[in-house]
Amino acid sequence: MATRFQHYVPQVYLRAWEMTKGVYYFSKNDLGVGERRNTNSILAKNHTYTIDYEYSFVFNEMPEIANDYGNKIIEVLRKHNAIAFYKEKRLETAQDLISIETFPFLEDWQFYKEDNPENLARKNSIVKDIKAIHSYVIENKLDDFLEKEWVKTRDEFIQAIEKISGYSTMTEVRIEETVAIKLIYSMLLLMCRNPAFDCLGIFPKIGNTFMNIFSMNGLDEEEKKKSQKVVDQQLHVAWLAEIYKGLFKSERGFCNIYAENIQKKCQLVLLHCPEKNGSFITSDNPAFVFINNVMRDNRNGFYIPLTPQYLLMIGKGKDDIGSIDVHTITNQGVRFYNNIILSKATNAVVSTKKYLGYIL
Repeated sequence: MATRFQHYVPQVYLRAWEMTKGVYYFSKNDLGVGERRNTNSILAKNHTYTIDYEYSFVFNEMPEIANDYGNKIIEVLRKHNAIAFYKEKRLETAQDLISIETFPFLEDWQFYKEDNPENLARKNSIVKDIKAIHSYVIENKLDDFLEKEWVKTRDEFIQAIEKISGYSTMTEVRIEETVAIKLIYSMLLLMCRNPAFDCLGIFPKIGNTFMNIFSMNGLDEEEKKKSQKVVDQQLHVAWLAEIYKGLFKSERGFCNIYAENIQKKCQLVLLHCPEKNGSFITSDNPAFVFINNVMRDNRNGFYIPLTPQYLLMIGKGKDDIGSIDVHTITNQGVRFYNNIILSKATNAVVSTKKYLGYIL
């Protein structure tokens, strides 16, 4: 299988931190000196969002992927000059091929030469090629929604506020609600697409519940490993399903549910750090929820650094999503918020600064 490098933190997002020759990249456990890195080479994994044969059981929940997979099966059949049958019925359309009544029984299909239906086609080769199919629907949709729209979405929001506030602290800056809503949804999708996303703690609880159930049956170490693999696979699919729902605007998905809740119950605060006071860092987990109930001031909410000079915070407040509070912060303030960003990083931090001492 060819490598498909997929950025779970989009390059278009990271480029706001890009200097002449890249960004400064730090390991979370070693913040001494930043390593100059190209955005193409960091915060990416091989086949992050790919759906292959092993995950074909998601077809019923992700119809766009099922349809893509079905069309690719048709391409395989054409390549082999073959037609497929199951229980004496010809499977002609993409829907026929990926149906829950047919695809799980791929090994029982029969294949015949299309130009000579009396002769069998090479079943082993065809099945092997079908099992090698990969669907990139999620990645391609992410490209369309985030990679191509992020800069415009972010800049429309910041510029609408700058036009009124002039970089100064100001409350209740009025902008078009549609501009704010678009940024909120993009932030939630950035959060959801990250491998660190745990659906606000739901995924780990599900995983622990299943493993506890399996353990009650007295599994040996080998059986536990197999059970853990099954649980990990199911949680991976649950994660991909949330990204899929976010991309296709499912009402049942995390992105849509929280976008609606934020619009009803929350307020947006844009924090501006003048360059003389430092800059915001970002990380391999750029959009996150921060909760700390022992702090003197309530800083709980959603966070995302938009640029080195702007940080968006969303917390409880007046139910008017088009009314934004803007705060200009000091060096002490940027240090405070950078430590929050650092605390939610998984393994890596990105900055415009080679040394973080002044801003952390």
